[in-house]
Amino acid sequence: MPIREQIMMQGEISMGFNLSKPVGDKQFNLRDDVFMVQALLRFIVEAFHGGRMTGMTSAGEVPDFNGRMDAVTLAAIRTFQRRWAHNLIRSDGVIHPAQYRFRNITASPRGPLMTITMLHLLAQDAARRFNETDYTELVLQRFFVLRSVTDGL
Repeated sequence: MPIREQIMMQGEISMGFNLSKPVGDKQFNLRDDVFMVQALLRFIVEAFHGGRMTGMTSAGEVPDFNGRMDAVTLAAIRTFQRRWAHNLIRSDGVIHPAQYRFRNITASPRGPLMTITMLHLLAQDAARRFNETDYTELVLQRFFVLRSVTDGL
């Protein structure tokens, strides 16, 4: 089950989402974790009015919000990782959960970062477009089903 938790990055604390198990090629792909990845990708695409920030070039590349690890979702993860490969620790078609608790992430937004952390940073930027600082609330409002599957609310 994905969780909403505090993330400390370079000494600044913000709320963010994390996964319980890896999502992607040949992984656990728990339905609720896949929902979270799909929601974050869609939220970023919608906030920036297109896929530029995710590497997607058409609406057909944005995964449906269905909780299934389908070909479109897997392709979206790979496309996202290719887009941000220079900032990521690895681009392996998998989004791994991070260990945020009691850690101060000292890497800059330029990396190297985990894919889930890059999604967090982009979702923060997306929220600023709506004059909000906490993207988690906006995502939960937009994708209401996540309220029932997200721990820590």
